[in-house]
Amino acid sequence: WCVEQYTTVTRPRKGQLFTTFNDCYPIIQFGAAILPRLDKKPLPTAHKRMTIAGKISVKYAQFDNGVPIFVMLINLQTIYKPLTLPEAAEHLMRPGVYPLYGSGASIIRPNSRDIIEAVDLSGVLDSEVTIDKSAYIAISAGALLPTVIAAVRKLSPDVAAIIEAEAPESTRNVLTVGDVLLECNPNSLSLAVLYGLEAEIAVFAGNSSYTVDVETWFNRTPDQRRSLLIDEIECPWFPKSNFAVAFEKVSRTPADAPIVAAIGFVTPDSDPFAIVVGVADRPVHYRVGLQSSVNDYKGSAEYRTQMAKVLSERAISRATQVAQA
Repeated sequence: WCVEQYTTVTRPRKGQLFTTFNDCYPIIQFGAAILPRLDKKPLPTAHKRMTIAGKISVKYAQFDNGVPIFVMLINLQTIYKPLTLPEAAEHLMRPGVYPLYGSGASIIRPNSRDIIEAVDLSGVLDSEVTIDKSAYIAISAGALLPTVIAAVRKLSPDVAAIIEAEAPESTRNVLTVGDVLLECNPNSLSLAVLYGLEAEIAVFAGNSSYTVDVETWFNRTPDQRRSLLIDEIECPWFPKSNFAVAFEKVSRTPADAPIVAAIGFVTPDSDPFAIVVGVADRPVHYRVGLQSSVNDYKGSAEYRTQMAKVLSERAISRATQVAQA
């Protein structure tokens, strides 16, 4: 997002003309390409205000050529652009205010009609992945998945390949780490990796900051996760300790998202273990006797239970072979 100086995005009422606002720029679709391409810094307006085009009462706005364009987040009225982390965190403490990590894919994808206010975090979060001399890695919540994959690949190509399988390329290119954590998709391979790596999530809540582990993050409600400003994700021991990972999945086709998947981890400091997705409302540690609570058209609970066992054993076995090699 190249237009760095705006502070508010507003949505006109039905019938309200853009000419009633001085130097306002229309957004036909959220994340409109025209504004970044103009790249005006700052926008030539005393109020630095932009307006979202389109009618409140319908799903489509009209371009000049009359072609209808789908407008997402149709009830979004205000986007705040704070200058400090405490200011951003204070906005998020209010009910119904959602964070925008990067382009805000995590709130755009559900296409919710309930989102009225949001906070653009691009001014307070960077998009970097930091690796120090001891290989300690810190990932900013604003980092896009391709940035994370490129950095992690230098340390562990196997871990990078698992994160790469999170979503198709077109989706990965707009998803940030903050989006992944905010969505908290039960089948997220990136979350499964972070869980296995015992990652810590640094958050702001109001004027205080602290860290939570991934298990605690899973236990939060969606509204609690929304109200926390994610600063960065820290993986203190990755990959200081020699370790190996292996990924196994079952899916309808090799290119499809997994129905059930397992990631085997082998480290010198603990017994081998596997993280499984597709059997619960979150990634889970595989334990003997684990029973799937997921039962749908993709796979029955019995099928998922059996696959979790088979894939976990296979993933741990492959990871062990890699570690020994």
